[in-house]
Amino acid sequence: MPVNTTLNMNGTFRAFGTEATQDMMRAIRYGDGIFETVYLRDGKPVYLQDHLERLQDGLEIIGIDYQEEVFIPKLKQELARTVAHRGVHPHMRARIQVYRRGQGTYFPDSDLPGYFIELSPLEDNPWASPTSWAPAWPKTKAGTMPSCALPMAT
Repeated sequence: MPVNTTLNMNGTFRAFGTEATQDMMRAIRYGDGIFETVYLRDGKPVYLQDHLERLQDGLEIIGIDYQEEVFIPKLKQELARTVAHRGVHPHMRARIQVYRRGQGTYFPDSDLPGYFIELSPLEDNPWASPTSWAPAWPKTKAGTMPSCALPMAT
């Protein structure tokens, strides 16, 4: 993770790499959560509503009780607050992770959500923006198209 990444964890800004809180341990151990990665251009999220709808669909599937009328506006507010705290960069990436809070091993002891938002700048290049793809593929050091590079549908 880049050194200049900002982390908003349940509304509190933390340095990346600090010890996880107890309510996040189950999510770490069992992968109990969902995330969306959002591109931001000049501090404004691109296709945010689409990302939030996918996030809500995933939360419903895994059974996290997120109370849409409260939690989704809170995520929007916290994303904006995280951008303001970090400062605007022309190209940024936000990773919004929602996880099931609490403990438990096989069965969780809570269905309430917790979240964190990682925000980091991207390099200024055409690949940083999914909405401004270059017309030609960039060349690798060997001079050929990367074998793993496939265009994404927008």
